[in-house]
Amino acid sequence: MPIARRKNGGFALVPERVSADQKHWDTCRKPFSAVPCDALGKPIPGAKAVMMVLRGDLYGLHTTGTGDMVVAQHRYERKKV
Repeated sequence: MPIARRKNGGFALVPERVSADQKHWDTCRKPFSAVPCDALGKPIPGAKAVMMVLRGDLYGLHTTGTGDMVVAQHRYERKKV
């Protein structure tokens, strides 16, 4: 699994399907499950998967200078009834 930097610091393991089609996942802001890990890609013991979104605006996804993937924790919004 590819490694992405977390916006708040740290790293996360991102699914292959997200890494392969980053522009799609960034454009529609689709959340996906990612596992917190260390810089070498080893999952952190006891850490649970977290829903994340890709933040292409923070790493130049839509430019020629694309860097490492950056993800941020997904914030759920309650719909008003």
